[in-house]
Amino acid sequence: METDRLSEIFVLLHLHWFVHE
Repeated sequence: METDRLSEIFVLLHLHWFVHE
């Protein structure tokens, strides 16, 4: 299952976006 990986990537992306905003 690649759900965990996707979730982690999504969280990381969101965090990055939040920091950049």
